[in-house]
Amino acid sequence: MEILAFTGNNFTGNLPLHICHGLPRLQGFLLSKNELGGEIPSNLSECLQLENLSLSLNKFSGSIPGEIGRIRTLQNLYLGSNDLSGAIPLELGNLDNLKLLSMGYNFLNGSIPASIFNISSLQYVEIQECYLSGKLPISIANSSKLTTIFLALNNFNGPIPNFLGNLRFIERLVLSDNNFISESPELSFITSLTKCRHLKLLSISNNPLNGTLPLSIGNLSTSLQYLRGHSCDLRGSIPNRIGNLTSLINLDLFDNDLAESIPASMVNLQKLQGLDLYHNNISGSIPDSFCELQNLYKLALSENQISGAIPGCIGNITTLGYLEIDSNILTSTIPASLWLLKGLLELNLSTNILTGSLPQEIGNLEFAFLIDLSVNRLSGIIPNTIGDLQTLSNLSLTHNALQGSIPESVVISPSPWRNSSISRTWIFLSMI
Repeated sequence: MEILAFTGNNFTGNLPLHICHGLPRLQGFLLSKNELGGEIPSNLSECLQLENLSLSLNKFSGSIPGEIGRIRTLQNLYLGSNDLSGAIPLELGNLDNLKLLSMGYNFLNGSIPASIFNISSLQYVEIQECYLSGKLPISIANSSKLTTIFLALNNFNGPIPNFLGNLRFIERLVLSDNNFISESPELSFITSLTKCRHLKLLSISNNPLNGTLPLSIGNLSTSLQYLRGHSCDLRGSIPNRIGNLTSLINLDLFDNDLAESIPASMVNLQKLQGLDLYHNNISGSIPDSFCELQNLYKLALSENQISGAIPGCIGNITTLGYLEIDSNILTSTIPASLWLLKGLLELNLSTNILTGSLPQEIGNLEFAFLIDLSVNRLSGIIPNTIGDLQTLSNLSLTHNALQGSIPESVVISPSPWRNSSISRTWIFLSMI
C-alpha cells in the first residue's frame, strides 16, 4: 500500500504505535478531519518513504515528535487545528524536501526554529494562532522559493524585517495580529517589499507599527490585490502613489490616525471592490471621481472629518452593497441618484449635517436590511414606501426635523413579516 486516506470521517481513538511496520512503502498518510486524539506516535519516522502526512483537524495532543524530522522524503506536513503544545522541534529543519508546512491553530510556544527556513525547497508556511513569540529568524531569506507565509495571530515582536524583500517569489505575506513594530518612523519594510514582484496579498493589520506609509507604497507589485493595514497606529496621509496599485481589490486602512484628504489617484483603482478607511482623521471631500469605480461594493468612510456633499453621481456605482459614511460633517441634500442603488444592503449616513426631505424613491432600496439616517437635519414627512422594504430590519430616523404622522405601512408590518420568523430588529423614528 502506498496511500492510506481516511479524510473526513468520524474515526476516534489513538493511532496504532507501530502503524509503519506493515506499510513500509507508504507515501501518503491522510487522516485529516476526524476525531482522532492522543499523541502523535514518534515511530511514524519509520515510514521512510512518506511524502504526504496530513493529521490536521483532529484532537491530537502533546508535543510534535522531533522524530518526524527523520522522514527525509516528506514534502507536505499538515498538523493544524489540533491540541498540540510545546515548541516546534528543531529537527523539522532536516526535512530538506519539504514544500508545505501547516501547523496553525494549536497551542505551541517559543519561536520558529531558524533551521526550518534553511529548507531551500520550502514554498508554503502556515503557523497561525499558535502563541509563538520572538523575532522572525534572518534565515527566512534563505527560503528563496517561498510563495506563502501565514503567521497571523501570534505574539511575534520586533521590527518587520527588511530582509523579507529577498523573498522574490512571495505572493501572500500575512503578519497581522502580532506585536511587530517598524524599524523607522516611515515603514521601511514596505520599501524592501517593492522587490517582490509577485506579491498579491500583504496583511500587516493589528500591529503597533506607529509610523507613516512611505511614498514607495506605490512601487509595490502591480499584482497586489489585497492590502490590509488596519489598527496599526498609522499616521500621516495616504500617499497619492497608491493609485499605481491598479490590481487592488481591497484596501483596508481603517482604525488608524491617517489624516489629510483621500488621494485623487484612487480613481485609477478600477478593480477596487472594498475601500475601508473608517475611524481615521481624513478630511476634505469625497471625490466625484469615486463614481468611476464601477466595481466598488463597499465604501466605508465613517468616523472621519470628511466635509462637503455626497457626490451627485453616487448612483452610478451600481455595484454598491454597503455605503457607510456616517459620523462626518457632510452637508447638502442626499443625492437623488442614491435611491437608484437597488442592490444596496446597508446605508448609513447618520451623524452628519444633511438636509432636505426623503423621497418616495427610498422604496427602491428593496434589498436593504439597514438604513440609518439619524442625527441629521432632514425634514418633511416619512415616505410610506419605506413600509414596502420587506428585508429592512434596522431603520433609524431619530434626531431629525421630520414632521407629520408615522405611515401605517411602517408601524404595521406587511404580511411577509407577520407570517415568518423575520422581524424588524429595531425601528427608531423621531417626529416633530
